[in-house]
Amino acid sequence: CEACPKGQFSQLPGASACQPCPALSFTDTEGSTSCQQCAPNSRSSVKAATASSDCLCDEGFYGPAGGPCLPCPAGALCVGMTTDPPRAMPGYWTAAGEEFLQCIPSEACLGFVEGSSSNSSCHQGYVGQLCGSCIPLEYYRLDGVCRMCPEGAIFMWILLVFVAFVVAAGLIAMSKPSDSKLYSPQIGIGFVQIVSLYANLTVRWPPLVVSSFSYASVVNLNLDLFSPECSIQMDFWRKYAF
Repeated sequence: CEACPKGQFSQLPGASACQPCPALSFTDTEGSTSCQQCAPNSRSSVKAATASSDCLCDEGFYGPAGGPCLPCPAGALCVGMTTDPPRAMPGYWTAAGEEFLQCIPSEACLGFVEGSSSNSSCHQGYVGQLCGSCIPLEYYRLDGVCRMCPEGAIFMWILLVFVAFVVAAGLIAMSKPSDSKLYSPQIGIGFVQIVSLYANLTVRWPPLVVSSFSYASVVNLNLDLFSPECSIQMDFWRKYAF
């Protein structure tokens, strides 16, 4: 009789019938009477596995062929039976494939996209780490979301100057001493300013409510309303200084 080949075993030495190793095991020697177990959370990728490298991690785990197999990180997808690294889920971003960070807003990050060279792809209009920036001169940020620049964006600067002038004139007029107390306009402006701050809360407001918050932010001289990034490249510090 012949010894069992690699990947097969016989419980009785010299038996004529050999059996392939089960799915969770392998054997790399001839004439085996038993099979070795794959690393925890892995199984053989072929029938009658002949080496530990034939064992690949199960779904929900990742690691090299033969193990060890580690739990899939939060925010990642591990499809199993492959040596590929964890893939970013929609709404998450990663640089090295080890730590997966949640994007704000979540729709900015597409996660892993088939055919892409990156493990973390950004939605249209978003770029950079965590997809946290808008494409300069093409998109601008409003209410935390990147929006496509309107046509004739340069005229928004003219509108900005006009609005600033009207607001300044109104404040000067209300600050002058007068027999009539302008309490009502001041209270109204204060109310609108407070309402506009609700747009910064991480709440999925209906579109109509979001638009109302945007219009209300005019009284706070919200620079984002005038899409300055569509006319000149502005980083955070330039906009802050402005």
